[in-house]
Amino acid sequence: MDAPLFSLRDMFAAPSDTSDEEEGTHDETSSGYVEREFVEREHHLPGLTLAIREFSFHEVNANLVWPGTSVFAAWLMQNPKVLAGKRTLEIGSGTGILAIFLKKVLRDCDITTCDYDDEQIESNIAHNCKLNGIDPPLPHIRHTWGTKFPIERPPWEVIIASDILLYVKAYPALISTLCFLLDSTYDKSNARDQSSPTKGGIEDRPQVEDGMELRKGDKSNTGDTPQTAVTGDNADSICPKGKRCFIMSWRRRIGKKEEALFFEGCNSAGLEHRVVGPRTYCIFR
Repeated sequence: MDAPLFSLRDMFAAPSDTSDEEEGTHDETSSGYVEREFVEREHHLPGLTLAIREFSFHEVNANLVWPGTSVFAAWLMQNPKVLAGKRTLEIGSGTGILAIFLKKVLRDCDITTCDYDDEQIESNIAHNCKLNGIDPPLPHIRHTWGTKFPIERPPWEVIIASDILLYVKAYPALISTLCFLLDSTYDKSNARDQSSPTKGGIEDRPQVEDGMELRKGDKSNTGDTPQTAVTGDNADSICPKGKRCFIMSWRRRIGKKEEALFFEGCNSAGLEHRVVGPRTYCIFR
């Protein structure tokens, strides 16, 4: 965790692997600084429309709002107990739209955004917070996967992310960061003293009709057809009781082989996972 596992250039796909929706115009100055243009759009999430400023281009793809965000937002609304009374960190926040949505629709939502160590990403999230009536902006952590995390004892109980598995070369760094954030030495008694000042207060019970659990060691079932339902005695909640968990969802194009590589990497690192909805997963130590 003390140094990047690979360079920024190696982490991300070559231009030939970039889909149309990821393309944007940009100009590079003689000093190498990328001049980025912005566009402001309205995005419709469940029960709420947000105005979001997006980059026309960003080298680590923190530029656009992807369709999976709305789907994941809807799943979180159907399962509010996942975040109830828990400090939450969103990694790969991009424009900040999901965290902004959760802050506005969930009572006393306590969420911190996190993305690549880049000043413009942070300032754009802050801009989007203010654009949607959140002032001061949400707390933000600048962190590049695979590098030393800036907080020695992370206080978050739940980590969330949407559409972050596009780049296979980034999986080892992502898993390294997840292992640190999900560390079993987490001290809940100190959690309330190390992050943003608000406290969660959602009282709703979770809806787990779609929740499914993957049997430990079953690597053949990492797609949309889980085998073991999280029901009855197997489901205190979507997140295993007393454990930190990482909830992620994606809708981007990703092959079954690439998808399997991520879960195999998690298994090798001592992380297990449950399928808790269509392309929605709970990963934990």
